[in-house]
Amino acid sequence: MLVANSGDNTVSIFTAGKVHGNPLLRPTKVLPAGKGPSEICLSPDGKRAYVSNAQESSITVLDLNSLSVAATFEDKSMKRPDGCVVSPDGSKLYTAVAGGNTVSIFSTADGKKTGEIKVGNEPRRLLFSRDGRRLYVAVGDEEFVSIVDPVKNAPVGKIRAGRDPRALALSPDGKFLLISNVSSDTVELVKSDTHELEAYMGVPRSPQRFAVSPQKELLFVIGRFDNVVAILDLQDTKEVGRLLMTLPVGRGAWGMGINPDGSALYVGNTTDNTITLIDLRLMKASSFAIPTGKSPMGMAVR
Repeated sequence: MLVANSGDNTVSIFTAGKVHGNPLLRPTKVLPAGKGPSEICLSPDGKRAYVSNAQESSITVLDLNSLSVAATFEDKSMKRPDGCVVSPDGSKLYTAVAGGNTVSIFSTADGKKTGEIKVGNEPRRLLFSRDGRRLYVAVGDEEFVSIVDPVKNAPVGKIRAGRDPRALALSPDGKFLLISNVSSDTVELVKSDTHELEAYMGVPRSPQRFAVSPQKELLFVIGRFDNVVAILDLQDTKEVGRLLMTLPVGRGAWGMGINPDGSALYVGNTTDNTITLIDLRLMKASSFAIPTGKSPMGMAVR
């Protein structure tokens, strides 16, 4: 598990494990990043991580086999790089340039910028459709999600959203695109095939991040200002999207990740400089927080 510590320009690496069946995290290594690392995305094969450095025009590339810095992708025109995603074939890195109103495209082989896509004011997060034919980009100031054709490198449509759309995810069955609206305190369920709105749910304040549990068919949503994680039902019933419960976490929750086996959820708390570990078997947070670097933000789990 990786955590971008924006306050001290590092990435903390933890190893997930269990003691007597209970999930735990062991600190493994701390690597340097650029200024203000904020978001992390992984290559499809899990061998590399890409860290967006929000306070400079760069992406730090980490080798997850050797646990070392492998390269730095730089582009002076890239202002405030934010969310990122790697193409399904692993050949391209797409980065939302929040201060430049574009998505920058880099070759993962050599770090060269190969293009950019104009999508609107303040793009923040990105997500590929399951078939890789569409790239979704949450455009914060425009109140829509841009639908991009990655072959043409051009927008081909829009999905209407609330104020400041941010987190993006797909439901476990792939039927719905999930969109969080940070300044509306809502989550939208949009049909993946038609992009029509299915449901619109209120959630705790400032839903910054999503994590999906395919095993339990649940959506976890951070409520940053309420210091909670909300849990929504994603089962394919008439009640899809129903709020089930909330769990307390630390102060200023921002980043979140989930174990591939669905056993544990990790939440980074920017104010406390800690990680809250939630045992998903019991739906209960650990009694102790795990220290990390200053102001943990983006997280990634492989």
